[in-house]
Amino acid sequence: FAPTVYQDVAFGPLNLGMTQEEIQSAVARSLAAVGLTGYEKRPPHQLSGGEKKRAAIAGTLAMEPEILVFDEPTSSLDPAGAADLMELLDELNAKGTTIIISTHDVELAYLWADQIILMNKGTILHVGTPEEVFTDPALVTSSNLRMPAVLELYTELVSRQMVEKTQSPKSVLQLVSSLEQGMSIPRPDRALGTITVCNVDATGVDEITAWLAGHQGTRCGAMGTRAKNLAERESIVLDFTYGVIDKGILRALVGECSVLLTPASMVPHVFRRVKTYCRESGNTIAVIPMNTKTGSPAPGVLKEGDKKE
Repeated sequence: FAPTVYQDVAFGPLNLGMTQEEIQSAVARSLAAVGLTGYEKRPPHQLSGGEKKRAAIAGTLAMEPEILVFDEPTSSLDPAGAADLMELLDELNAKGTTIIISTHDVELAYLWADQIILMNKGTILHVGTPEEVFTDPALVTSSNLRMPAVLELYTELVSRQMVEKTQSPKSVLQLVSSLEQGMSIPRPDRALGTITVCNVDATGVDEITAWLAGHQGTRCGAMGTRAKNLAERESIVLDFTYGVIDKGILRALVGECSVLLTPASMVPHVFRRVKTYCRESGNTIAVIPMNTKTGSPAPGVLKEGDKKE
């Protein structure tokens, strides 16, 4: 509703009585967080759908909320835009913000949520984990929803005794692991690939480009707004732009190495995700910081000081 992005984002802080210096700092910080630095003078109506959503989030972030509530945040976005937005919410959550989403998108809810409140016509039907909710066919049907595709396929494979019924998979990676274990598929006789993690907030552009030049053939992925913006500015070709961690693991399983560009807040998440996979699968995948000054952790193990699950 404001004539510029800056004024739109500044609306909340202004009404909270912040000083002009505080407002400028809050707007700059919020726009940087959502990848809209440099858009301050742009009219909001000239932004794309995804940029408008980011500007709206920035306006809320400027007031430093503890909880963010979204209603169908990925509606009207293409798959890439939706993935970018959910990565932004992951990044905010990693920094300590609680995220609540209202959605009919079962794929998003099953893969992303820690807890689900299933509702129908204003009545709470069930509260529980995604696995508890979506593995109950009667519950899903009574809510006029459907099972997530990966879970529906897994259920059919179990019914045909092609895989053993264990923990329900949430992703293609977990489904592939179940298939390999259930069908006793031998792995290729070669070493597993590694995953290098690049903290773009602590690693210089020259160091990143030099590393990539010296590791030709390494798959490259970026997660988070700042990492993707850096890749675009430096013309870094990305193999992965969504589901980056799982894709890095999948490549490692066939002997390929990957580098993941990520903001500082998401680095511990990468280590936790790979550690969890290694623990559940029995595989050992080395995760190595690009900046060698930080030291290399043991394969699939968190560095000291990282937040544990």
